[in-house]
Amino acid sequence: SYGAEDASGSYENPLVRKLKDLYEQLSNIDDLTLIDSVQVFDPFLSVVVAANTNAIVTDAALQAIHKFMLYGHVHQHSFNAAQAMSNIGHSVAQCKFDAPSEDEAEVVYMKSLEVLVECLKCPAGSLLTDDAVCEMVTQCFSVRSRPNISKLLRRHADNALLQMVLVIFARLSPETTTGGEDTIVWDYRRREVEAKRTSKA
Repeated sequence: SYGAEDASGSYENPLVRKLKDLYEQLSNIDDLTLIDSVQVFDPFLSVVVAANTNAIVTDAALQAIHKFMLYGHVHQHSFNAAQAMSNIGHSVAQCKFDAPSEDEAEVVYMKSLEVLVECLKCPAGSLLTDDAVCEMVTQCFSVRSRPNISKLLRRHADNALLQMVLVIFARLSPETTTGGEDTIVWDYRRREVEAKRTSKA
């Protein structure tokens, strides 16, 4: 079935219905920490994995997911956070969409890479399972290995892989403290810039 019949007798796309239900739920809640994290992300993840959704809509859903994580709406102590993070990692790694051109497809792939990196780097990223992290890294390699990929997207994928690897190893290190992942990333960037300057001298 492509949709559900509403009170007026017309049919509504189930993805749109999920978004409306979430809007109504959030409108009636004063404290966002009380809401199930899985329920917050589910409507957007449903869009991300829907193969018949166009690239513009998929990109908008990915941006929404990205902002939820950037603004700290999901953290280690959020209700059902572990399952929510697992769902994000899996769904974004399985991202499907309909793009009329390669340029539009690459825009979506770039945003999906940003979401995967933030999913791993954010405070709740430590709740991800090894399988989820493996799937996310594999997707980065998959994007980088696409045929006829542009230099910009390849560079974007390389950067995403770099950040993921640095975060993973930072968390494996017993000396790593809160914020250690960002420190390692910035230190690598600093040394990379210094190396380029030296080579030009």
